[in-house]
Amino acid sequence: SNNSKKKLLNVSDEAINSYGAVSYRTVKEMLAGLCDQAESKTLTIAISGVAWPKRSEKKPVGLVFIGVKLSSYESEVIAELNFGDIERNKIQQKSVNEALKMSLSLIKDSWERFFFFSSVFKSLDHIKCYCFKAYGNQLLLHKWTERYL
Repeated sequence: SNNSKKKLLNVSDEAINSYGAVSYRTVKEMLAGLCDQAESKTLTIAISGVAWPKRSEKKPVGLVFIGVKLSSYESEVIAELNFGDIERNKIQQKSVNEALKMSLSLIKDSWERFFFFSSVFKSLDHIKCYCFKAYGNQLLLHKWTERYL
């Protein structure tokens, strides 16, 4: 929800009001908020999208912005994807799959810069993916997966 983005990740009113909750700018601010809270050299992932049953902010069902960033580095990737008008759980599954592919790509690209690679992998011992779901006035945190490397 917009309130969750603002309260938990410090996304600005300007980003949401001017660009929408589902936008490049909002996901960029979500990544910044995650990085502010993260320990150094933490892989952060932010996803915002329109996932069925109806469109939102005049944006189509299936439109998703995914951002991936290593908290202590400038390396960041944000992608705009459209999975089409498919079921909500399929949009969520595809989003997580793309986020993991983007994460691996970001780390692989860093591999080519040896010093960056060695410092990341010496301290990156696991990856956690979380999903926040809003139900009325409650925000519930669901841990999707944790993978030790």
